[in-house]
Amino acid sequence: QALTTTGRAQGTQGVRGVHVCVWAAGSDWGAMAPMGLAEMRATVNVLGADETLTIVIFGATGDLAKKKLFPALYQLMYACPDAPLLPAVTRIVGYGRNAMKLEDFIAKQFGLVQGLHRADFLKQVSYFQGKYDVEEDFGKLDAALLDLESGSGVANRLFFLSVPPTVFACVCQNIHLQACAAKGFTRVIIEKPFGRDSRSFAELNATTSGIFREDQIFRIDHYLAKENVLNLLVARFANQIYEPLFNRQNIAQVEIIW
Repeated sequence: QALTTTGRAQGTQGVRGVHVCVWAAGSDWGAMAPMGLAEMRATVNVLGADETLTIVIFGATGDLAKKKLFPALYQLMYACPDAPLLPAVTRIVGYGRNAMKLEDFIAKQFGLVQGLHRADFLKQVSYFQGKYDVEEDFGKLDAALLDLESGSGVANRLFFLSVPPTVFACVCQNIHLQACAAKGFTRVIIEKPFGRDSRSFAELNATTSGIFREDQIFRIDHYLAKENVLNLLVARFANQIYEPLFNRQNIAQVEIIW
């Protein structure tokens, strides 16, 4: 009833790779499938009435933030079918190295944010200029965040690192020294390839894990097992055994599990 293929990811320590499950049409895959989206969301802790959330995006003037992060945050707060998945009062702070007026920052980076609540969303946005390797700038960032959080009982902070891997260590270190939440959780999302091979992964992992607890760190590696995912096209169209079977008449569901 199920065809399973496994590909091995190279250069990432402790990761088995991508596991692809293809459930045959007509099979009872519901009982075998991983937790559904609704069930997964039901396990998420919702912020209390006296809690706030501030999301700080490092690399806020970059292409990833413009094309992916800011539109995604808008969707989570206002536009997805079961919004808000983030509180509508979530504050978004863009951190960049270049001096820039807020209106110029919004004009440059938020062109892809469109919808009925765009104006409300932009009211939650601010911009902070600072260096990634200067601890004093993170102290100023903390002061700015405290000003935004004034009056909040519990103020949570989430830091998204959309920056080159070469500055992961100093950004994490400076967050730890100067900008952690005083009342609330501190979480760090690290975006980009997390190392080039096992050695560079181990070095980065030792740096981040030595500063934050593991439940505070979330790693997004958009190159992990990319080749194996691309190989699905080969399995679909070039394999004489699979090609007649991989279609909507015979396949009920395809899941890619990392």
